[in-house]
Amino acid sequence: MKPGELAVRLESYLALQQALDFPLKARERLLRSFVSFVEVRNEPGPITAQTALDWACAASDRCGATGRAGRLSVARQFLLHLSALVPGTEVPGAGLLARARRPKPFLFSSVEIQTLLMEAGKLEPIDSLRPHTMQIILGLLASTGLRAGEAVRLQVMSYWMPTHRDCSCVKLSSANHDLFRCTILLRHRCANMPSGDVICTMTDSRTFSSYPSRAGNCTLPR
Repeated sequence: MKPGELAVRLESYLALQQALDFPLKARERLLRSFVSFVEVRNEPGPITAQTALDWACAASDRCGATGRAGRLSVARQFLLHLSALVPGTEVPGAGLLARARRPKPFLFSSVEIQTLLMEAGKLEPIDSLRPHTMQIILGLLASTGLRAGEAVRLQVMSYWMPTHRDCSCVKLSSANHDLFRCTILLRHRCANMPSGDVICTMTDSRTFSSYPSRAGNCTLPR
C-alpha cells in the first residue's frame, strides 16, 4: 500500500460510518492510532492480521483483556471494510482475543427490593424530589430490566401507554401495560412494566406536580 493511502481509506471509512449515523468518537481515535501504528511499521504488502493483533496488544496494562479485545474489534471492522477494496487484506478472527469474564451478578429478592425502595423513600431532604426520584429509578431497574444508564436518561416523551390503535406497541405488550422506549446506540427497544407493579403504587404524577418550580426540569416519567 502506497504511503498515505491507508489514511485516505480511513477517511473514506469514517465518512461512510458518519453518513450511516454510526457513533464514532472513541472508535475514530482508536482507528487513527491503528493507522499510525501501521504506517510506522511500513511493512510491504497488505495489512496482516498479526499487525492488527500487535496493535491491539500494544495498549497499556490498564486497558485490560476487555480493552485489548475491544481495540481488536474496532480494527477488525475497519479491515473488513478495507478487504473489499484492497485484495490480500487479512481480517483477524472475531474471538482471537478473549474478553475478561463478567462477575456473577447479585440478584435481589423481592423482599430486598421492597426494603431498598422503602429506605430510598427516607432519603433527605424528605420534602424534596430526591427520595421520590430514587424510588422511581430503583423501581424502574427492578420492574423493567432497564440498564442504569437508560433509566437516568429517560425523558417524559420516552413513556407512553399503548392503545389498540398503536399497533407497534400492541405487538410488544398488551394494551394495559406501560412501556418505556429506550435508545441503545441507534436501535430503539421497548421495556415492559406491568401496570400495578411496585413502582406504580409508590409514586404517581401528583408527587411531582406538588413541586412546580422543579417539576418542569424533571426528566423522569410523571
